[in-house]
Amino acid sequence: MNFFLNVVLPWLPVVFFAGIFLYVAVRYLWYPRRIRYVPLIAGVVSFRIFYAIFLSGTQYYVWLQNEFTKLLLPPYQPISYFLFYSWGRFWLNAMIILGVSLVFWLFLRSLAVWKKDSFRKSEAGLGLLMALIVGWPHVVIFVPLSFVLAAIISLARLIFFGKSSVTLGTSFLLAALILFVWGDGLIELFNLGVLRI
Repeated sequence: MNFFLNVVLPWLPVVFFAGIFLYVAVRYLWYPRRIRYVPLIAGVVSFRIFYAIFLSGTQYYVWLQNEFTKLLLPPYQPISYFLFYSWGRFWLNAMIILGVSLVFWLFLRSLAVWKKDSFRKSEAGLGLLMALIVGWPHVVIFVPLSFVLAAIISLARLIFFGKSSVTLGTSFLLAALILFVWGDGLIELFNLGVLRI
């Protein structure tokens, strides 16, 4: 049971999100117009919700096995105590990232309507997917980093290839990769550790 709690549970989202990221990165680089983001987004949202449910159930089971922590469960305490605990530990993070990602997607969609010739509408789906994957609080760095990288990539394309179009898709993938590797370090560097849940 300790192996499951200490190794499998913490690494499960890392492996799942890394797999989705690798799939999308390969598909985006070789077949950018053939990616359907809706099923991938639905899969990531479902994973986040089911992972919160699974962690809540696992927490209940672990507390039930110990004589001391059993006192924190019904009939000794109201079920609201456990629900409040699991909300703060497992559900709040998922709800915040879903809300922030949705706002980011709405911003990208409005940007796509306003600047029709600058980037593809499908890149809004990629931005939403990457925001959901990087999670909270990494999305706080992901959003500005994506636009900084987009400016750098656009400037490089203008200088070296004479093309002036903005490619947000590449910057979303690069920003997500940077956060996969150095996300926790960047959170500490920018003193954003207080946003962790």
